Amino acid sequence: MTLPRKPPLRFDWGRANCQKRSVSCRVCGRSDRKIELAHVWGVEADTRDAIVTVVDGQDVRLVTILPARVIPLCGPSVDSGTCHQLQHASRLDVWDHLTETERFQAITDAGGLGQALRKCAPLTWLGRVEVVNGEQREVFRGSCV
Repeated sequence: MTLPRKPPLRFDWGRANCQKRSVSCRVCGRSDRKIELAHVWGVEADTRDAIVTVVDGQDVRLVTILPARVIPLCGPSVDSGTCHQLQHASRLDVWDHLTETERFQAITDAGGLGQALRKCAPLTWLGRVEVVNGEQREVFRGSCV
């Protein structure tokens, strides 16, 4: 038995581009590199909200990228010296650079504050310990991916 195929994804960056385009990186402030919109939590949060519609005569799952889910970072994401790539590699803390709206959206998408901090502030969370019932426990170890 073959399962029906899902329609392909089509991304609509219109609202995010209008509201979030910037001339400089939100984290490092550089303006001499390409500035890209990077997902705070991940594109998976946007794809959960996809709607099936017809575009150019073809069924597609239309994904609207919400402005609260992206931030401007220097790129490209494949260049190891950029903030966008460092974020992909879980080597960049962006939490302190998020607006309140973006933080709330990250917490919602992550399912809780701890998971949001783990993704948005991985360097802060590496090897972090907390006291639970009088015992020290490591909250998170290793990479955040």
